[in-house]
Amino acid sequence: AHPSCPDGAPLEQCNFHVINSINNQDMSVEKMNTYLDSVFGYFVPRAFVALDLENIETSTEDILNANEVNLQVIPNPTAGDFTISIDAALKMENVTLFDFSGRAAATYNSLNTNTLRVSRAGLVSGIYFAKVTTADGIITQKVILE
Repeated sequence: AHPSCPDGAPLEQCNFHVINSINNQDMSVEKMNTYLDSVFGYFVPRAFVALDLENIETSTEDILNANEVNLQVIPNPTAGDFTISIDAALKMENVTLFDFSGRAAATYNSLNTNTLRVSRAGLVSGIYFAKVTTADGIITQKVILE
């Protein structure tokens, strides 16, 4: 048990909230939020620089539901080539395959089609994520290469 836990309190009930309410009895939600803002205001910019995240890609694109746009990866899982397709009324602009570590393993640009045949050449076995970009937003689908 933690030394600040009340005597006889079961360990599963002696959590951070219980210990904090004993040690800091005037803690309010407003005071907690101010404290968290201060900590994150100090930590986040330093972590950003320390982790070399200056070139990270961020996006404001809408995230679309894969079912609503009829996104399909066939076959999946696969040991060979596969096809990515979406509803015939939509057009894929770009498709990027990311490996499990987040590295772009393959990129297909300026597509203007609703179907893409992807060659397995150069792609090692593993879990990938296909990011499909359309004029309406982005859709992501897991792809398993055996």
